[in-house]
Amino acid sequence: MIQIVYDKIVDFCGVTDIPCVIVGSKSDLSQNRQVQYNEGQNLGKQLKTAWLETSAKENYNVGKVFEDCLAEIERKASPNQAEPQVSRCVVM
Repeated sequence: MIQIVYDKIVDFCGVTDIPCVIVGSKSDLSQNRQVQYNEGQNLGKQLKTAWLETSAKENYNVGKVFEDCLAEIERKASPNQAEPQVSRCVVM
């Protein structure tokens, strides 16, 4: 399912390298696990995205999701993209 959503986003955006974080939630419910940790990790590697598991109940990796989102955006920003030039105004 994640692959399908990812492919639709790529098709819509028209680029192949989009910032993305794959998140497995409710990691505290290990007996009800639908995706094994290594499956998520492998998909993250395949798509070249961050992957992590979270548990809001245990407050595990909740904040890290947002940190990883920002890191992915920064990492995938165009390397050719130069910093905007500072313009200087002179008042006479």
